[in-house]
Amino acid sequence: MKRRNVLGLVVVLLSTFLFTGCGPKLVELTASERQQIINYAAHVVSEFNLRQEKGYLALSAEVLEALNGDKTEEEENRDETDNKDENVKDEENTGKDEGTSSDKDDSVSSTLTAALGISGIEAKIKSYEVADNYSEGGVANVNPGKSCRLVVVNCVLTNGTQKDVLCDMAEREIKFFVEIAGKRIENLETILTKDLSTMNDTIAAGESVEMVILFEITDKQAESLGGIRLIVKNGSTNHTISMN
Repeated sequence: MKRRNVLGLVVVLLSTFLFTGCGPKLVELTASERQQIINYAAHVVSEFNLRQEKGYLALSAEVLEALNGDKTEEEENRDETDNKDENVKDEENTGKDEGTSSDKDDSVSSTLTAALGISGIEAKIKSYEVADNYSEGGVANVNPGKSCRLVVVNCVLTNGTQKDVLCDMAEREIKFFVEIAGKRIENLETILTKDLSTMNDTIAAGESVEMVILFEITDKQAESLGGIRLIVKNGSTNHTISMN
């Protein structure tokens, strides 16, 4: 900001001297002084536009290095500190594997009924399977990506009350994950009418409905599903449900 102010002052002074017909007498500068002003102005501009490729002139790396040579020791120390901070942030971001559980220690052993927390609804996991694709009676098909497969979790929701119960997952902001070898994978949201993650339907009194939750995993993950668990995130609580 300081350099911008100095540059602005230089521009104003030069404009005043060059374009004003009256006023203070034009200050005559030596060739050396003029060159210093030009170098300083170019330095400030280039510092905030190091990737300039268009305009009057794209400054070369050699010119930029020469212009940057007038940095003070304080500025160089500040730049070095900033670079270190950026490197630390990059390392922190790189160290986090996307999909890896960062809060699995907060999980509590639970049941699907407790995890969903829908009053009057009993929920159970019937089974799970690994499949190449999933079809809902010819209405919709879900195909995984290349070198991937699907984990299909089959569930049953039962309304044990004498009143109809609305099950709206979007309103409850419930999220589903499977945990394989310590890595959590979020479910696929589909247009299937039986997709539990997108369910917004009413279960009549005394009735049961079958639902599914779909996950896409790699072929390598499909080869080692020992210890697979379902994680249901409801609010700030992660409910862990063993599926073995």
